[in-house]
Amino acid sequence: MINRIYQIDLVRVVCMIWIAGVWHFYGNYPPEYQFSPLGFKIAGIITEIVLATFTFLSGFFLSKYIFVKKNDVVFFYRKRFWRFYVLFIIAVLCMFMLFSMESGGITKQGVIQMLSSLLGLSLFFPPPISTLWYLSMLLMFYILTPLFRYSYSDKKVNLIWIITIFLILVVSFIVFKIDDRLLLYYPFYVIGLFFPKHLFEKISSAKWIPVFVGGAICLGYIMLCRNEFYLKYTYLIFGVPMLISICYLIYFKRLNKIVSWASYATMCVYL
Repeated sequence: MINRIYQIDLVRVVCMIWIAGVWHFYGNYPPEYQFSPLGFKIAGIITEIVLATFTFLSGFFLSKYIFVKKNDVVFFYRKRFWRFYVLFIIAVLCMFMLFSMESGGITKQGVIQMLSSLLGLSLFFPPPISTLWYLSMLLMFYILTPLFRYSYSDKKVNLIWIITIFLILVVSFIVFKIDDRLLLYYPFYVIGLFFPKHLFEKISSAKWIPVFVGGAICLGYIMLCRNEFYLKYTYLIFGVPMLISICYLIYFKRLNKIVSWASYATMCVYL
């Protein structure tokens, strides 16, 4: 594909390998392979960086869409439906049936989890369905995307919508105690939607700087032994470019076909 950034495909693949191959199966590891308390904390930080990176790239890959008229919005939603929502529905229904069998039948909590997930609102009604909370969150971001990318005559309108949604999430977090992960990853999706493609070339010319800076910030966070929510933004802001830079460092051209195919399969693997 012309102008395809294979290094970014590699980032998506690395993210999915960590989530689907390491983090999700952690509870099934033999005792001798379990993380130490410090190791578990480090793995948790890596997972949050990976999810923030994947969220950023999810926004970035949709930045090509600019909505000028109603048909553009319909086309976008139709494409998301077939590429994402159909598989997501199947995954949610499967998880709902498993939950019902484990609970001895259909429960009110199970129905709420299923419906809220299908509507992209699972983080508003915790606890969300395990592992599918992230995709439900992405669904909500997809629904909001035309609002953020609509071609208004005044670009300030886009910014107003972005800030308004963020403030709604903040108020919901304070008043209704929604899942804080929604607040954590929302900014990275929005940044991805408006991130200029040419800036990735800057990463390729200065790969080591984000690695060292991001590594130092994450190490400092670990040594602080604190878990305040606002501190997570600090290491995520530096951790995302750090992870992307690492993938630029390990990339070589023979990986093109592999990472291109694997990148398309990442969402199916997560489901």
